Amino acid sequence: MAFYDKQLFRNRIVPIAGACLLWTSISAVAASPDNEGAPADPGRHRANHRNTNGTDDSSSGPHEPRSYEAASTEHTNLDETRRLERAMRRALKSDDKERTLATCNELLSKCDEERARKRIDSADTLIHTQGMEELYRLAQTYLCRGITYGEKKSDKESMQDFDKALSINPNFSTCLTNRGILLIREGKPQEALKDLEKAIALNPLSWDAHVAKSDIHKNLGDTKAYAQDRQELAQLASKLKAKPFRNTNADYSQLALAYDTKLISVHPQEATYYGFRASAYQSLGNYKEAIKDAAKAISLKPSPSAYAIRAEANYQLRNLPQAQKDIEQAIKMTPANSRLYDTLARVDWELGNQQKAIADRTKQLQIDPSDPVAQINAGSMNYASGHYEAAIKNYTAALRLRGHYDRPTLLGYRGFSYANLKRYAEALADANEAIKLDPNCCSGYLVRGMCYNRTGKFKEAKQSLDRAAALAPNEAEGMRLEGELAAKTGDFEQATDYMQYADQLDYHLFLGAKVPEIKQAEYVQTIKEYSKLLKSDPKNKEALYNRAVLYLCVNEPLRANVDLAKFLTLADWQGTASWQAAMLMNIAFRQQGKDKNAAMVLENLKERVPEKDRTNEMKYLFGEITENDALRAATDRSSNTMIHSYAGLDLECKGQKDRALAHFAWIARRGDQTMDGFSLALSGLSRLQNGVRHVSPADLDN
Repeated sequence: MAFYDKQLFRNRIVPIAGACLLWTSISAVAASPDNEGAPADPGRHRANHRNTNGTDDSSSGPHEPRSYEAASTEHTNLDETRRLERAMRRALKSDDKERTLATCNELLSKCDEERARKRIDSADTLIHTQGMEELYRLAQTYLCRGITYGEKKSDKESMQDFDKALSINPNFSTCLTNRGILLIREGKPQEALKDLEKAIALNPLSWDAHVAKSDIHKNLGDTKAYAQDRQELAQLASKLKAKPFRNTNADYSQLALAYDTKLISVHPQEATYYGFRASAYQSLGNYKEAIKDAAKAISLKPSPSAYAIRAEANYQLRNLPQAQKDIEQAIKMTPANSRLYDTLARVDWELGNQQKAIADRTKQLQIDPSDPVAQINAGSMNYASGHYEAAIKNYTAALRLRGHYDRPTLLGYRGFSYANLKRYAEALADANEAIKLDPNCCSGYLVRGMCYNRTGKFKEAKQSLDRAAALAPNEAEGMRLEGELAAKTGDFEQATDYMQYADQLDYHLFLGAKVPEIKQAEYVQTIKEYSKLLKSDPKNKEALYNRAVLYLCVNEPLRANVDLAKFLTLADWQGTASWQAAMLMNIAFRQQGKDKNAAMVLENLKERVPEKDRTNEMKYLFGEITENDALRAATDRSSNTMIHSYAGLDLECKGQKDRALAHFAWIARRGDQTMDGFSLALSGLSRLQNGVRHVSPADLDN
């Protein structure tokens, strides 16, 4: 077996600056006395840690004042170590073992383990982070040198370096994997298994650790364990394909977590240390623990960093109202930090507040117009909202700022915006330049196909879209464009197949995403509150309607219909709320298997609503337009949420589970959480994936 796959290791050797955690970057800006109106600079950390109101932003941890000369010398040394890091990565990539060893030795001479550990103990954010980075740099360099020794068959020196790296960071999963592989070569399979199993526990996505473990079981003749290993590898291959981007800072975060936990045990009332650990938990994806530590930090000493970390963790867990509250509090404390507006924009977007989210992005760019990622994100939001001119401005700015990095992809994004404005010549120019820079640029071919299709060049459109499909066979947008082309050339059956396949691709993409939790217990509690209200006010139309929606969410269509019937009687079928109630009644009857009653409700509704007032979802249920026509007619997130919701519920009643799932999945990933359709979609997902779960009548009635 090969000693190690250097390609994986090279991906794991990341610049130390890239491993800086959220707490550091936010508090560095928050702590600056001159940050009012200044752009955020996440790549640099100021030595003078004072916040905007002039008070000390750090706690009274042990840190000494430093002279300008000392700070300047330290900055020069830091630049030198980062230069050596880059040289080490280049040497490793070039397979020049002697140069790699020389660079590692020079880098180790610049680091001081004792100094790093002393700095880590500081409550000063800058000093603490410098210590953590230096210690992590030491561990990485020992690992790099150990790998190089191993490739030179100098196993003794290799093992010594691995042991040294692990003495610095016992949870260094990459090093555990390498030491495990070296132990296999030394004929020590049981010791190797211990290292590999710990590496997998720390990083379940470690392909090399899984492969090495399966090789051990195979060579030991343990067929049962080997079969289990192969099954795990098959599942892992699927996960890695769905999630190609890994957390390259996991080893750094594990090191930070261990030290921050130790610091908290010594200083249990120090808010800064809880903030440090919250950031480490967040980097590792342990959002619940991040929220706990951030809350503790806030209770001890409120800071924008702690609020920002808790906001991001809540965002990842889709606790969006709390995330919004926390990030707005962080912004109140440090209004000049552009990165905070990034979080606020994402939260507002997920809440369905598209215009507010775009305003957040605009504010972010006012503070720091030189941020290319912010320009790209603003462009994506403007594009999704149909503001194509604004999207073009954002992508153009990003192209200027980013130079050649990601240029083909950004040209593709801008090309889509031009095409949607029917500026096909400019769209084709962007597509052609993207393809010239990168012959495998999928978005370039998609833009070409879109332009050719809409200008009647169907043969050229087909060639471009086929090329895009060859490059990215599971690209939903490509399938939709293929469907549009098929419809224009008169092949409506093929067009429908393409559109349905695109929906399926959306659903499978959803499978790897985080799904907002279905809080059935909260639904039941809210139903009880509405029931109490209706006892005192039985003609409260709002309570009847809302309780009916909640009954549908907990799979009680009979109870829902009773409330909907009362609502329609009180409202005399007048107004848009009555029309929504009638459509929900149609769905509820069908869920009970009462198709005749359902049809009667729709006929009654059709007679009462003038054709000019009919919504897309109404026309769809009446059979006046197709599912795809309704989706194309949706103009914003809210209308998309409603049509996807009714289409999903309708298809579920027709027994077309996969197509219904695709619609519900779209809502779970992109829907407007303020709409009834969002809750109904989550309920539908739960039914189709886990089966119908009824609530006890006693729970509803008590």
